[in-house]
Amino acid sequence: MSKKDILVVGPGYVGGPLATLLTQNYLVSCLNRSGGADKNIKWISYDFLGRDDLVLPEFHRIFFLPAAKSRETHIYRDVYLNGLKKVLGSQASPDSKCIFVSSTSVYGENAGTWVKEEDAQLSDPRLGERQRILLEAEAFALKHNSMVVRFGGIYGPGRTSMIKRLTQTPMESVQPSYTNRIHKDDCVRLLAFLNEKGSWGEAYNGVDDDPACKTLIAAWVHKTLGISAQDLPRSSFKPSDNLNKRISNQRIKNLGFRFTYPSFREGYSNLINSSEI
Repeated sequence: MSKKDILVVGPGYVGGPLATLLTQNYLVSCLNRSGGADKNIKWISYDFLGRDDLVLPEFHRIFFLPAAKSRETHIYRDVYLNGLKKVLGSQASPDSKCIFVSSTSVYGENAGTWVKEEDAQLSDPRLGERQRILLEAEAFALKHNSMVVRFGGIYGPGRTSMIKRLTQTPMESVQPSYTNRIHKDDCVRLLAFLNEKGSWGEAYNGVDDDPACKTLIAAWVHKTLGISAQDLPRSSFKPSDNLNKRISNQRIKNLGFRFTYPSFREGYSNLINSSEI
């Protein structure tokens, strides 16, 4: 049986390892601005901020996970919404399907309650313009029989800023401030898993099993590293807007997905033991 063609748009922190994993069973092409060195991958150079037309061959699957170089709203729109339209518009075959990677920031909830996939609403007044652009892009993807994956905060080797901040400042809050995260390795595994097991036209939350409170995480980090909170400058922490929520991952768990790092404890322990901290 011949291998099927897959395109990874945005082979970065998650997309790069994903593309490498997929070469085991697929013919993989990657689209980015500058190309790459992996000879097992066909590289396509394209800039979504340019004006050139995008002409692509037909692909069996497309993973769309570019990274905008700026948080300016017009760049978000050009990359995530207009970029997606260009990519899907290049495909004539109805068999070509896309997995669009979005963000859990599309949930406006900020009072610590649980949210599910259906709770993301474009009409939510708590959302900012960037979040609305992502939801517009999601709607376009789902309309074209694609799949949406909303990742929480992605961490892993090279992305340890939260742990490092907690080694310097105790996070104190008058109320719980929940955070949602997922290890890079689990991001890659989840995308490959959903390519085989997910339902087209469906959205999935990509977060681990434990939407932990920041004060709990701070206490764990201090204890694990032997840091005395009394020796650190005291600070008052208030939950950031659009961050204090507990995101359910039950939909992917129902499909049978299991995490290598089901909570921050396993993931952070691995980073600490590998001398990342």
